[in-house]
Amino acid sequence: MRFLRGILLPALLLVIGSTSAKKDEPGVNVTKFDDQVTNVFYFDDSEVVLLTEPAHGKIWRSENAGQGWEYVKDIPLNQVLVVLKNPFDNNVAVALGAEFTHWITHDKGKAWTEFKTDGIIARGSSPIGFHATDSRKLIYSGGDNCREYPCLGKVST
Repeated sequence: MRFLRGILLPALLLVIGSTSAKKDEPGVNVTKFDDQVTNVFYFDDSEVVLLTEPAHGKIWRSENAGQGWEYVKDIPLNQVLVVLKNPFDNNVAVALGAEFTHWITHDKGKAWTEFKTDGIIARGSSPIGFHATDSRKLIYSGGDNCREYPCLGKVST
């Protein structure tokens, strides 16, 4: 029995070690998109990744760290400028549209809810301020004169 234990234990450790050993080189998976992609980010503590294809206003989502991608169908094409991740809640992001329509997700991009604003997105600073403890609250910075200048609000003459 002692002889058998001396053979089985090292053999079992060899099998376990070979299946759980890490690769020497990182894996590379290539995905081709129609145009340049930007704004690539992970939702913290997950394998979920979002990226934006600005030429088409598309958002792409991966649940497996970029191994496969799905187009976010909740948001119409040619609508999204940028996606901003909430730094205080790793489930929340906001997709800013070009005009008055935007979208928010509370589940790492699985579902998106549309919301509207009155003002055009402010230039020169982040147009969204996220609440630190309540992810259902945010501040949107925009106004009437935000296209060509930093947002100044309505100027009367």
